[in-house]
Amino acid sequence: MVSGPRLDHRDSLPNGTLIGLIGFSVEDERLTIIGAVSVDEQTLYPSRRKIAVLLLMSIGFVCVGLWVIPSAGWRGWLSVIFFGLCSLVFGATLLPRAAYLRLHGQGFEMCTLFRTAHFEWSDIGDIGVTRVGLNKMVAFNFTDHYSGQRRARVVSRGISGWEGALPDTYGMSPTALAALLSAYRNRAMEAAQQSNEADTPGGPQAPL
Repeated sequence: MVSGPRLDHRDSLPNGTLIGLIGFSVEDERLTIIGAVSVDEQTLYPSRRKIAVLLLMSIGFVCVGLWVIPSAGWRGWLSVIFFGLCSLVFGATLLPRAAYLRLHGQGFEMCTLFRTAHFEWSDIGDIGVTRVGLNKMVAFNFTDHYSGQRRARVVSRGISGWEGALPDTYGMSPTALAALLSAYRNRAMEAAQQSNEADTPGGPQAPL
């Protein structure tokens, strides 16, 4: 067991999710987590309440922008255009299957505005929590053998210090979500190692 703080009631997990043997230490905001999950696959969704609040706020700013256009001129139009686009994004996010995070034994799939990206656990290295501005989010690095998305990884590392990040925390705390991803990854790596040992000549043999 890795020493360090444990998840508590503030880092609650979705119903039906059980994580055992979880402990982690924080070094430069990278989490080392030992864990095991009890479900093979689950799909998490952004908080609809949070998205709805952001949508209403954006619509409110659009109304304010329209109100001040006669006196503010282009500044009012800028507010209308920017928050109008935000309203479209938040509204689209509320549509079914527009945004989600699917975790399974081979990797994870994240969808944002109906655009999906899939990553294998074997390509994922460190998983941790970082902060960009006021936003605290789950971030991850890729393994040395992963060669995809080179430009995006460079840009992301320049912004956050990590090569990739999840766009949402899907109703969980960042720490709990990082622990959940790490538990899935650890289980996948253990299964792969056991499979390799079984396929290796002279490796562990099943009892007769």
